[in-house]
Amino acid sequence: MSKEPFMMPPPSSNRDPLSDRWAFYGLLVLLLWLPLPLGSNRPWAWGLMEVWVFTILFFWFLDRYRNPRPLEGVFILYPLIFILPALWTCYPLLQLIPLPERILKLLSPASLEVARIAGMTGGWRPISLDPHLTLTTWLKGMAYLAVFWLTLVTTTTRPRLRLLAITIFCCGTLQALWGILSGNMLSSMGLHGTFVNRNHFAGFLELTIPVGFGLLVAWLDHQSMRNRPTWGESLQHALHALGTGKGMVSILLVTQFLALFLSRSRGGSAALLCSLFIVTLMTNQRMHKSSREQRLILPLLLVSVVAGAWFGLEHLVERMLATTLQQLDRWEIAVSVTGLIRDYFLVGVGAGAFATIFSMYRNPGLTGEFYDHAHNDHLELIAEQGLLGYLLLALAMAYSWRVMGRAFVQRRDPFARGMLLAGLAGTLSLELHALVDFNFHIPANAVFFMVVMAMGLQGAAIHHPNRYQVRERRQQHV
Repeated sequence: MSKEPFMMPPPSSNRDPLSDRWAFYGLLVLLLWLPLPLGSNRPWAWGLMEVWVFTILFFWFLDRYRNPRPLEGVFILYPLIFILPALWTCYPLLQLIPLPERILKLLSPASLEVARIAGMTGGWRPISLDPHLTLTTWLKGMAYLAVFWLTLVTTTTRPRLRLLAITIFCCGTLQALWGILSGNMLSSMGLHGTFVNRNHFAGFLELTIPVGFGLLVAWLDHQSMRNRPTWGESLQHALHALGTGKGMVSILLVTQFLALFLSRSRGGSAALLCSLFIVTLMTNQRMHKSSREQRLILPLLLVSVVAGAWFGLEHLVERMLATTLQQLDRWEIAVSVTGLIRDYFLVGVGAGAFATIFSMYRNPGLTGEFYDHAHNDHLELIAEQGLLGYLLLALAMAYSWRVMGRAFVQRRDPFARGMLLAGLAGTLSLELHALVDFNFHIPANAVFFMVVMAMGLQGAAIHHPNRYQVRERRQQHV
């Protein structure tokens, strides 16, 4: 008989360190705040985010220095899940190191040529064409990495992980309701919530909707799949669930889907549906299939699509079929960026320096006056950090998906499966959407991406309490 993969045992001490407790609640406050000021995509907003995160991290490390405790759970099972993202985050620092001309010519001859054109010959020069922007980008990246670390070290218990998921889902619900109530649902501009751009609003919902599905799965009990449920049985089970505690989450999940469709974001809607479809296919590959998951998830997806079709999916399809100047511009930008990549293929122009150099490569057919992003995060990352930087990030993501994917197929624990579903579907959706937009340059979306990924990784390592542990925990709360 197949067994679940080895999971870490529960923490050896029942004491909850004060540093972990206030660091966790400080993280929750940050998550509630980040989407509100235009997705924190303003210097003062992301500056406040950095101060808040680094302050929490400093006091957490200070407490751990005074009261040493070993790292637990996912760090022991999968040490590379933090090492690989940390290596990629530190890569922009290498682009800031002054290098002699002969080494710079070897690594990035185009950077040396730009310096000569600008009259900056002689001396040592960094790889980055705009060191100030590279430093700014590195600081934001360090803040994202700090959030990733804090999520991993403070959510080592099921109650913490559950509260984190509920907080993320509530953030998505607030954004959906704000977008629906404050915007014109029939407007061709689409809903955008507290974000400036509807695509970034959609990107945010792409992270919160899978968390809602994860919560529903986490509340299921063990049940092997002996007989595949019919569509009628699935619908009947979904209607019955509306009268239980899961009903509110299901209704709010449909509301978030509705807001996503009403945002008129083609990339966001397609990416989320595609990621959910992929995860659903992975469900059929599990060693221990659950009929309850299918009876719950499939009807909910159907209801969400029907609601979207009733209120706004038609306009979304029209946008997908229509060819606009904006679409043509995005294609021209992609063509222009390929020329930039050819010249800075190995190490890039410097993190955050895309807007500084892009005007030299822009296609004359572009209608806009200024472009600060490529509307394709993958191409922009290759342009800014070169093949080396992109491969570092790709390796980190591939390893994380491998860890979550294997655990999703093997684990029987509904709670772990729910967290893994959220981590897989959410991160995959935003990575797919990144092919046509720049969601990772929006601090709120980038932070939520790191948190959702950390949540999924914790789902791969979280222990399953046995009866004795459950009884002991209940006695402690009496």
